[in-house]
Amino acid sequence: MGKLEQKFVFMANGHYKPKLCIPYQKVAIILVVYKNPESEKQFQIFINNMLPKLRRQQLEFGIYAVRQQTSDIPNRGLLFNIGFQKAMTHMKYDCVIFHDVDVIPEDDRNYYACEYYPRHMAKRIDRNNYKLPHKDWAGGIISMNPEQYTIINGWSNMYIGNHTENEDIYRRIVTHYDLVRTEDKYSYCGSTSNKTELPNKEGCWSFEKTGRTWQIDGLNTTSYEKAEILNQKLFTLVDIGVISQKNQERLHESNTKYNQLRQSSECNSDVKQHGVRAVTWKKT
Repeated sequence: MGKLEQKFVFMANGHYKPKLCIPYQKVAIILVVYKNPESEKQFQIFINNMLPKLRRQQLEFGIYAVRQQTSDIPNRGLLFNIGFQKAMTHMKYDCVIFHDVDVIPEDDRNYYACEYYPRHMAKRIDRNNYKLPHKDWAGGIISMNPEQYTIINGWSNMYIGNHTENEDIYRRIVTHYDLVRTEDKYSYCGSTSNKTELPNKEGCWSFEKTGRTWQIDGLNTTSYEKAEILNQKLFTLVDIGVISQKNQERLHESNTKYNQLRQSSECNSDVKQHGVRAVTWKKT
């Protein structure tokens, strides 16, 4: 990172504020990075490409990289929730953007700010052949304000080592709000990974679970035993140690409550759904 620090002298303590204008919003950008060479390289590419892009948009922003210190299979939802908690203790942000480290927007007009509704900003990613994997997917880049994030109870803490959380966050959002997507011609994104997103194979089970347990699984059940905050020049690193026993117990409690609900009902949502589309999921 040494050369990048010399290159981007306008950054300080992972934060940038324009000097010649009043920024439209204060934006926190939260990423999950892993302790492996591939992820570290992707993060450097992200920093090299995104810092000048964000500066051109004249935003006040902070970048938070959340990293799990242990070699356990990562839990992205939990790490995003922790990143949100830590970012909000640093500053009163108007907007929070949850970002895959290997996704880079190709057009500056994909504006890094929050709108009236939560917004999916990465509809067309090259690793997915510039197509949305399926209509219930909200991965890559997604923005919402802190109040909206709190109301949907953040990301689920239940998914470990897969990308089902991208369908889960979609369902949490459309349970409460309309979800908008960046206009097609501005939503093209490159990727430093060639791993194609596949449709969620858990299907109905995953969506029903979200509709019934979002209140008891998410931001309000996020806990951990150790967090080290390292203020770098270009970003703030949030190093997370062991996931706490308390959090494990809450995950078990959430699963137990869901299984009880599942035994007593069919796979039909009993919550109000908004756009992008509203569906009723049935068992197959």
